[in-house]
Amino acid sequence: MRAAWALAKRELFSYFLSPISYVVAALFLVVHGYSFFLLCQILQARAASTGAVMQYFFGGTFLYWLFLMFVVSVLTMRLIAEERQHGTLEPLLSAPVREGAVIVGKYLGALAFYLFLWAPTLAYVALLRAHAGDAAALDPGPIAAGYLGTLLIGASSLAVGLLASTLTRSLVLSAVLSFCLLSLLLLVGMLADLYVKHEVLRQVLLYVNLFYHMEELGRGIVDSRRVVLHLSLAAAVLLAAARALRVRPGDRIGSARALAEGTLVLALLVGVNVLSARHSLRSDWTRTRQFTLSDRLRALLAELGERQVAAYVFMYDDGADRNDLYDDVHELLLRAQRAARGRLQVEFIDVDRDRERARLLAERYRISRDDLREGVIVVESGGRQKFIRRAELAEYETRPTEVGPAQQLVAFRGEEALASALLSVLEERAVRVCFSRGHGEPEHDSLTGSGLSDLSEALRRDNFEVRGLDQMDVLATPDRGGCDVLAVVGPERPFLPREVQILAGFLDGGGSLLLLSGPVLDRGLGRFVELGIEPLLAARGIRLGQAVVLDPDRRLGDSLAWLVEDGYADHPVSAPLMHRRTLWSLVRPVRPVPTVPLPSGSLWSAEALVTTGEHGFAETDLEALAAGTASYTQGRDEQGALPVMAAAVEKERAGRPPERPGRIVVLGSSQFGSNDTMALYNRDLLLSAVAYLADVHRRVLIAPKRPEALRLALTEDQQRRLLLVTLVGMPLMALLLGAGMFWIRRA
Repeated sequence: MRAAWALAKRELFSYFLSPISYVVAALFLVVHGYSFFLLCQILQARAASTGAVMQYFFGGTFLYWLFLMFVVSVLTMRLIAEERQHGTLEPLLSAPVREGAVIVGKYLGALAFYLFLWAPTLAYVALLRAHAGDAAALDPGPIAAGYLGTLLIGASSLAVGLLASTLTRSLVLSAVLSFCLLSLLLLVGMLADLYVKHEVLRQVLLYVNLFYHMEELGRGIVDSRRVVLHLSLAAAVLLAAARALRVRPGDRIGSARALAEGTLVLALLVGVNVLSARHSLRSDWTRTRQFTLSDRLRALLAELGERQVAAYVFMYDDGADRNDLYDDVHELLLRAQRAARGRLQVEFIDVDRDRERARLLAERYRISRDDLREGVIVVESGGRQKFIRRAELAEYETRPTEVGPAQQLVAFRGEEALASALLSVLEERAVRVCFSRGHGEPEHDSLTGSGLSDLSEALRRDNFEVRGLDQMDVLATPDRGGCDVLAVVGPERPFLPREVQILAGFLDGGGSLLLLSGPVLDRGLGRFVELGIEPLLAARGIRLGQAVVLDPDRRLGDSLAWLVEDGYADHPVSAPLMHRRTLWSLVRPVRPVPTVPLPSGSLWSAEALVTTGEHGFAETDLEALAAGTASYTQGRDEQGALPVMAAAVEKERAGRPPERPGRIVVLGSSQFGSNDTMALYNRDLLLSAVAYLADVHRRVLIAPKRPEALRLALTEDQQRRLLLVTLVGMPLMALLLGAGMFWIRRA
């Protein structure tokens, strides 16, 4: 060790005494200073998660990898090749210094100078922290993980460069060989991801994907497999270099022995990494534990017992169509799969590369093109399935940027959605949705344009049981006829008083009602018709208006249909639909109203879920509607952001919060769920409403992960100073140090 330490110091001093080293350092700082300046420009344009602020800096550009290979090749090309070229290797080895000590000493010297090159980049962190305004805005964990990844990749790359220098006496050939080997190591993982079809070989090659390693570390995820791979690779290559150094020219027996020993070292390297892959640990270095599974989800996965669950993920993971939730979903499911100990099987389906597999699964689970484009997860167990759509995975807010308003992720709800899906496919009885009959409603299984077969099929895909309800009397039985949610879609005839009474008891007993009811007109189209349930709804906070709502800003031609894109309230039903278009046709106002306790002691509260734009109005002139000349008339028609969808929930029952509160969701359009109108995101809004009414998330109390966000607000002067410091000042200091060292050596 003394010899190795002495050689390490000698090599390190030789780096510091060489002016060329400072030129390399200056070039190094120019390249990484430019990358840091680009990072600041990105943060100036849009906010980024504090857990991944410097992910772009650590391996996020090809400049990082290109210059890393260049620096490693330059630092290592002279270590052994120069000794051979000058004839100083034999005297060095004739001294009481073993080949291993020579290799280790020179390697440590190169590694120390490599760390010296990266040390000034810590100033970038200080600059970012200073311009962030808030010292706590930066998460130190991912930054430390990024530097750890840089150290690990540098350690293994320097070992490869040292081996290349050992195999030749030419400095140029050593640098070229080192650069080529490192390029091959860098590209092999990416090429495997693109072209290799054999799954086992693909996984083996992806195991050494350096891009993926730095992407994980830049987000604050430290996997023991990455640490073991780079350390074991460095150790194995150094052993091979020491053995190659021992071989003398013309020694065939020694060469054969070195080859055999190298094969054993390679086998040992493979064995160590196989064990590491089977017994790996993943650490979460983020401050908010963004990637750590909650105790609730871990407990649920531990309770799977002998039951097997499969999860199929359809998301684009690269290219221009890359799903912004892919990384979070990928990490969540990998950790969940490990926590389930083999009872949860996860498969990521590449829609572009494995088209046949994607097509077969899409047909099997009846996945729509919209779901494939937006991204969907299908959870299945025992023939039951549950879709997890994009709207359930995340919450977004519209925030201003330099290029206009953009959506920013504010909460990731993947754990809650996964737990809810697991409970849905594992529970003994699926939630039953009963469609009422006898009041002119379309059939739930009708394939006609006004039928509800598309809605029923969407409910079945989400593990809801669907059936028709011939008599409402069954709702008065103790088990409510097995109905968890009563769907009343498009009634055209009034309800009987007895039916209204049964429905009131159903709601006050904890039942849920989904009502789709547009304006109902008599045969002559001369007046609006009451349905008989208006007093029941008003007593529970929802009033049905007798008018036709139009939104001229979003109206589709001369029709009575219009779109909603931003008029969604912050409610579990409607919030996931923000910035998603839904189509509304022949709509009535649905207004929440104050309530008082009912004779049964039940007290309800309601709120609006969907509203029109500011220029929406409620037309009451049926003749103008029939003639196609509907327009706002001041003093007669109501104008403004009119509510067309509302929800009510039971707050108290006999002075106490109910164990199972009744719930109501009312949409002011009978056609909203018909086969002809199940376009855009109408289906998602209805599925969200049914999930809320069925209270499928009731047993899942998992808080969403809310990533911290950082955005810079730099003035032009600050940007100019930042550019001068990073691209001029710091490289110039390195050149001045080199010039000073050159002057000292000449003196």
